[in-house]
Formats: sequence, C-alpha cells, structure tokens
Amino acid sequence: PGIDPVPAITVKRVINGEISRHLLDHLRVGDTLDSLPPTGRFTLGSTATPQTLFFIAAGSGLVPVYSLVKQALTAHPHTRIFLMTQQHDIASSPFHAQLLTLTTRHSPGRLQWIELLTVRDGRLNNWLLEDRVLRLLEDDPAASPHFYLCGPPAFMRMAQFTLRLLHFPDTNIKKENFTVEY
Repeated sequence: PGIDPVPAITVKRVINGEISRHLLDHLRVGDTLDSLPPTGRFTLGSTATPQTLFFIAAGSGLVPVYSLVKQALTAHPHTRIFLMTQQHDIASSPFHAQLLTLTTRHSPGRLQWIELLTVRDGRLNNWLLEDRVLRLLEDDPAASPHFYLCGPPAFMRMAQFTLRLLHFPDTNIKKENFTVEY
C-alpha cells in the first residue's frame, strides 16, 4: 500500500490447486474479490534507524519478498538491502525485469541483487550462503542484519540453519511458509 497505484496479486498455477485454477481460469478484468485483511507476521516492522536487510528467496518465494523489497526501498531510505534469489532460469524468474529496474533506479549499492540461476550457478547451499553473507557484511562487521526467507521448505531450513551457525539471533530471521509440513 502506498507504493503501487493499485493492489496486485501473483498467482502460481498449482496442479489440482482449487484456488489457483479458479483464479487463472475464471477471473476476468472487472471482477471483484473480497479479502480478509493481512494477518501475517512476514513484515518489515517499523524502525527509524538504518539497518541491513537480507532477503533470501527461491522459486515463487520471491513473490512476498519482492513486496517487502519495494517497501524497504520506499519506507527505509537509509537501509542497505541485499536480495539473494534462486531460480531455475531467467524465464522462470518472477519479476526479473522489475528487479533489474529497481537495482538501477536506486543509488549504487543500496539494493544489491545476487541472482543465482540453477542452470548457470547450481543451487544455493550452506557454504555459498555463508560465504556471500560474510562477504557482503565485510565493510560493516557490527551490522545486525534482519533476514527474510521464503521458498521451498528444505531451502528455508538450509538458510535458517546456516544463519544460526553464523550466530545471527532467531529474532532477526523471519520465514514465510506457503505450506505446512506434517
């Protein structure tokens, strides 16, 4: 809200997904949807002090992260933002063109996007994540970054365990789960 002129949603077709199938096959321009207000905790929160934010996303997990990146760029002008994404290839990467625009629109270094493509770079793993995070924080070792994770459950587990091993507090790590594992 306050960033984009109109609300928007991103829908990924899920095999046998009742809601995604209905939205993609039946929703038309001009249709009206009713929605509950947001109730999640995957939010930036409010802070007046500059800080460092790391967004780590894979696959469709980039969708909620993209919204938070846009909000951080608008509402927190002194915050350094790192976005690390894992996608199969550019064609399957949501918001690829928009992210390229964001990285060039803002002052150099304000938003740093580390784009990992499976077909080119392989998959993000704990060693690579640890290496990148430590390198990006070299110029500010006292930083207390906040991390936002979204992606497949195994991806988020790997990222969370790696960040814990780097001694970042759990209070600085937020996750967005699309599904609940039993």
